[in-house]
Amino acid sequence: MDPIDRFRLVAHAARTDGQIGDAERAVLRRAGAEFGLTAKQTDTVLSEVERGAHVDVAVPSDPRNRSVLFRQIVDVVAADGEIDEAELAFVQRLGPKFGLNELEVEDLLRSAAAAAKGRARKK
Repeated sequence: MDPIDRFRLVAHAARTDGQIGDAERAVLRRAGAEFGLTAKQTDTVLSEVERGAHVDVAVPSDPRNRSVLFRQIVDVVAADGEIDEAELAFVQRLGPKFGLNELEVEDLLRSAAAAAKGRARKK
């Protein structure tokens, strides 16, 4: 799975609630940079995802890449400090593909949402 495909999956996760908000967009920009994407590549993928482009869910075979990708998915879904039902369902469906059970996924989401709320209060 190349960096653009991994980023596309993270961007798709951000859109599961129907839109990509400002908080999610900021997390996505950081994720794009972590994947080594240029600003133009990041913007192109975001435009594709916002138009509803199909996204294949592939899990990286490398454990480190798998862990980083899932963390980024969780971070972007929790970026606004709230996890809605569509976001929860999406991440729970992905969890087993990444070797995580439902409780582990919920714990990660809860922690990421609390951290996002804490960052928002500091601003």
